[in-house]
Amino acid sequence: MRFVTNDRFYEINVYQDMFDDWVVVCDYGSRTTRAGRRKIFALPDRQSALKRADEIANVRYRHGYERIPRRQG
Repeated sequence: MRFVTNDRFYEINVYQDMFDDWVVVCDYGSRTTRAGRRKIFALPDRQSALKRADEIANVRYRHGYERIPRRQG
């Protein structure tokens, strides 16, 4: 999921890593510079990872972010 405001971005990815752990990776930062940060959350199962991603997305909505389609390619 990708979210933006006029000057900020926030991207949430959920996947299973090579050790079969479920992780939620959040990349965020400025849309005008290359400055950015990353948060990684390790969770015990897929259901927990999807729930955490939804919780993060809801915070983004409350902070005025708009969800946009992910770029293909």
